Amino acid sequence: MNWTPPTWPPNPYSNDHWPTTWLRLETGYPDSGRPSLLIAHSGVPYKGEFTLAQRPTEVELGIVAADYLKQLHKFLTHRLADHHFEQSEVDLVSPARIDAFEWLPVWPALGKAVSPLTGKLASWNLSRLSDHDLPASVIMVAAEVYDNQFDGGSSAPISLRAGFRIPMTVEADGNVYTVRIRSVTAEFPAGANAFLTDLANRPGVPNPRLLSEFVSTQVNLLTTSDKSLQMIADQADVKQNTLSVNDVQFHPDEATFWEDGGWNFTVHATAQGNDRGRYPQPLSYEVVSTFRYDNTDANPQLVAVDKCPLVTHAAPEGGALVFRKTPPGWKAPLAEEYIWSHRRPTRPDDTLDRYRKLFQLANAANVPLEQDGFRVRVCPEYVRGDLGAPIGSTKVVDLPDNHDLQPRRNAFSAVSAYFNCHRYFGLLTRFGLKPDLFVVQTQKDLQVFYRYGIFPGPGKSGRTVNAQVTLDCGIPGKPFIHMNLALAELSRWARPDPPSWAQPLGIATSGRWIGHEIGHYLLAARLGQLEFDFAHSAGDAIAAVMFDPGSVLADPPGAGVVESFRGITYPFVFTTRRHDRIVTMGWSCYGSLNRSVVENPPTSCKETKGYLTEQILSSTVFRLYRMLGGDSLNTDGSVDAYLRRRASRMVLFLLFRGIAGFAQSPSRAEMLELALEEAGWLSQLPAPVQDDDDPINSDLWTGGTTHKAVRWAFEAQGMFPPDRTVRHSEPGQAPAVDVYISDMRPQAEATQAGRIPYGPGAYAPVSLEWSTTAKWLVDANSIQVGNRGDSVADDISLRIWIGSVGTAPTAGRWDLEAQITWLPVSLELDLGSLDAGETIDLLGLAEVQGVLNSAPAVVDSFTLFLFETSCPNDRANTDPAAQLPPAAANDATGLPNTPRALADLVSNDNNLGLLIIAP
Repeated sequence: MNWTPPTWPPNPYSNDHWPTTWLRLETGYPDSGRPSLLIAHSGVPYKGEFTLAQRPTEVELGIVAADYLKQLHKFLTHRLADHHFEQSEVDLVSPARIDAFEWLPVWPALGKAVSPLTGKLASWNLSRLSDHDLPASVIMVAAEVYDNQFDGGSSAPISLRAGFRIPMTVEADGNVYTVRIRSVTAEFPAGANAFLTDLANRPGVPNPRLLSEFVSTQVNLLTTSDKSLQMIADQADVKQNTLSVNDVQFHPDEATFWEDGGWNFTVHATAQGNDRGRYPQPLSYEVVSTFRYDNTDANPQLVAVDKCPLVTHAAPEGGALVFRKTPPGWKAPLAEEYIWSHRRPTRPDDTLDRYRKLFQLANAANVPLEQDGFRVRVCPEYVRGDLGAPIGSTKVVDLPDNHDLQPRRNAFSAVSAYFNCHRYFGLLTRFGLKPDLFVVQTQKDLQVFYRYGIFPGPGKSGRTVNAQVTLDCGIPGKPFIHMNLALAELSRWARPDPPSWAQPLGIATSGRWIGHEIGHYLLAARLGQLEFDFAHSAGDAIAAVMFDPGSVLADPPGAGVVESFRGITYPFVFTTRRHDRIVTMGWSCYGSLNRSVVENPPTSCKETKGYLTEQILSSTVFRLYRMLGGDSLNTDGSVDAYLRRRASRMVLFLLFRGIAGFAQSPSRAEMLELALEEAGWLSQLPAPVQDDDDPINSDLWTGGTTHKAVRWAFEAQGMFPPDRTVRHSEPGQAPAVDVYISDMRPQAEATQAGRIPYGPGAYAPVSLEWSTTAKWLVDANSIQVGNRGDSVADDISLRIWIGSVGTAPTAGRWDLEAQITWLPVSLELDLGSLDAGETIDLLGLAEVQGVLNSAPAVVDSFTLFLFETSCPNDRANTDPAAQLPPAAANDATGLPNTPRALADLVSNDNNLGLLIIAP
């Protein structure tokens, strides 16, 4: 490897006088007992280059990542005097700490066929190419490895709860490889726990290296010894042959543990419980065993065992009935009165039948309900028709010509479970996350029980409105994920003849409810746990964003549906779950309804989050969807279903890819926010409208356009408070420097709790249609440059390009097809500095007026003026110094060539402004 480390950060950031407001540094919530670290610098990437005769591995990429951390630590140490950082924060990325960890193997290896991942953690290659080659997004992961002879094998005992994560882009030009890094996150041991490397280096330890080797040997013995595993199994009342050790955590009693002669460590494992006949299948558990090590005794002693079931919480809420949309959101082909009660799950089959739409499963009558990544299982404990089928087999349905499969049929529940899972797994595949690349902590195939009971609790009979995801640890090693689906309502059952037994309406018919459970599946498959540490899951967000486009509930006010219905996450039954929660009413990332989780994040599976935190997250993600086009209307005021579906797919892409980029489980919502930003930085973004309702097309998003919108969506829900130790039920703070060009968006939001002010330069959701009066455009009568932040913005520059595009036809997606002609930059100007809240009137500058008056007229074409303001501490996405995909040169190279791509760019970056002059 021919490698010369770059100098980072470059000028002016390395100058002693330059403010550090370009660098985002956050640690865990004070006194929460869950240390963490988040550092990001989207506009100041670390860029390294090296030559190599073959594709790089974790060895070469680890050298680059370690150098980045070394230079980051040096910079932070040097700038301690700025009082932006504490020594304890700087030491979190010290070279001594990093050197004690191992960079995990890159999986799949770059440019090679996929080989099975034997362990549960690796450095992730998120290339979207079929051969997993470059260019690629790679998440480099560093962790403690408890193996004295570690050779890079993924099956070695590895710390799954604590370590470092560095996302990077890797590109190749022949044998020259370019790596860019814009962030790092780290999770540290919770509470009194410690890294083994920290433990070994505490005062009084006579030989740290020997201690590390001894403990590693003990860990290997405890995780492989039949005697030790049997001892744990007996104490926990689980099956020894299913016990699988996942993690080890060390917690000395005090700093002088070695001299005092004793310390504890815990072994975290999963196992299936002993079957006592209570349920059709035994429950599986997380088993936490505490061992005591006495320095005078070579054999650790088991002192305590705790366990809790591996199931998600259940809640009495329902879902939907029909194939593509829930009946409340279904749009009739002809105008009709909207009657809510006709669309309830308690209606007769003949009423519900009209809301269904054909889905072609196969070209044969007998259809096995399975595909890559999941299978629908027979349920003989609850469905008489499955009696006699082989235990554990895939459900097969008979769909002959002219069959009539009514909603209240068990077979219809099975088909619905297949269809709804098929849609979500199709999205994962289109996003470059095929099951064999996404699933790492569990067995690949999701086991879907279309008609089942809910355990523990009163729902084991299956007669409950509910669903859940569980882990089945019935085999050693990686568990299976189960999705158990009960009923959508209880009051009406059908009695087809034959057979004569009653059959229900299953919750499997609800695409929204399946979306909630998919949220748990994503976490279990990637992280090995069923919930986020900071929220129940992202399932409510997935359900809301997936099904809002095309729903009549999202029509403009006055269309026959109550406006507030759009915010009901599960509209098929009346529930309290919503995704439009108001930040000032306590639904804030740091507000009253979230304080207990923020201040006391769970440290075991017995501590749960409930649904308040999930609604804060779903409200945040749904706002992002609205910002990216989810509120779009046509120029006649009707819903633009295409742009809404487009925004929906984009947000789901960011969410799914963000979760795929996690390594150790994130302890704070800020980690998820940054992961969504990173997914937009690092990836070629997908053609967003690709599903069963839309043709595949070439409408691609440009990478590097969404990260500022992501940040504001969380800011508006209370993230980034001025003081994390104080209850905060208001929008959060803007970045320290946030230069903007004013547009025509509303500067406040009207809510049931009053007006919430955002001010100029914010990203309030508006329609993203293309018209001269669109609110995401600048006002021709007033174009202001301002600073939303609380620090001075220095060295602000202004560039203006002039372009033209033919006027829109009356039909079709003109915004995807029309070609923009750009001229080289017409003005490049230094605007100086702006204090917080200060503005500059661009129309008052003679140079700007000169550009506006000099634009050449093009017959039957719109004239476009694209304004860019940028400064070192807040780069525009088009600024070449930011090294993002939208980078634009003065000769206009890099500027979008279609109106839709230009709207994506401008609406999601307040450093940009667009003025459209009609012919």
